[in-house]
Amino acid sequence: MFIINILEMLSLIFNSLDFTKIVIAKLSIINILGFYIVLFLVLELLMRKKLYSFLLMLFVIGYFYFRVPITSKLIMIDVKQGDCLLLVSNKKAALVDVGGIKNYNGDDNNYLFMQVILPYLKSLGIKKIDHLFITHGDYDHLGNAYDLVNEFKVLNVYFNNGEFNYNEKKLIGLLEKKGILYRKLDEGDSINFGDFRLVQLNKYFGEENDNSMILYGVCLEYSFLLMGDASLKSENYILSAYNLKNVDILKVGHHGSKTSSGKKFIATVKPKYSLISVGLNNKFNHPSMSVIETLKEYNSIILETRYLGSIVFNLESRNQKLLKP
Repeated sequence: MFIINILEMLSLIFNSLDFTKIVIAKLSIINILGFYIVLFLVLELLMRKKLYSFLLMLFVIGYFYFRVPITSKLIMIDVKQGDCLLLVSNKKAALVDVGGIKNYNGDDNNYLFMQVILPYLKSLGIKKIDHLFITHGDYDHLGNAYDLVNEFKVLNVYFNNGEFNYNEKKLIGLLEKKGILYRKLDEGDSINFGDFRLVQLNKYFGEENDNSMILYGVCLEYSFLLMGDASLKSENYILSAYNLKNVDILKVGHHGSKTSSGKKFIATVKPKYSLISVGLNNKFNHPSMSVIETLKEYNSIILETRYLGSIVFNLESRNQKLLKP
């Protein structure tokens, strides 16, 4: 019993140390077959005592493995009635919101984080979040951030330029305890990582959804607009302040609510793809049929997590330049 207690204590100690945690990305069938082929060749060479051939093979494998191009991706993770977007590029990872669902009694519920977000991130080999953007303080956008900062190394956290609400203050308390950097993004502030450039477009309005962070981004060939829960007021403002036309990907505001995605806005940005993060049979009846009809009117391809689950875009180079105000 004494030895078991010692082993359990050592296990807990090592589990708390970051350098002892190994995250292995999910392997494809080709990767698995390749692994067993290499393993067979290694054993064959070792049995024949051809050490020089073994070392040469390791050099060749290593040379090509570390030169495989890393494709930039934009991924809308299915978190039911909430928002969570993952951006990855050149071994850098960023999240725009992390979803969150409360229990019936109002307590935090980390089921989605533990069963969806955590395994999905680890399946991609992600063990560090370089940038976390919290568009606003509603629980369905930041609720899982509390678990995220406990399970992953998070380097930078960004909030919108409004006043902090209860949820945001609670998160900030945890960030300060862990020594994680955080700040507000004012209008015009930009963040660059990998092949991504993101610019925060919204100004201060004084209301939670109106203040929602709006991120305009470019990544190689694609332009995209991530609207958080921004309202018609916010949409009208950025239309007047910026030259936003013909974006490739629109993260539709407020889960497709009729309080967002005005006709003038959609007619101007003309999104090729419209992503709606929404739960099946949700109590808010999102998305609104009027929003769906508007998107269809302007020939946008509508992709909803309630029907498709997580949605992945592989982004390739076309050298598209950032639109200027």
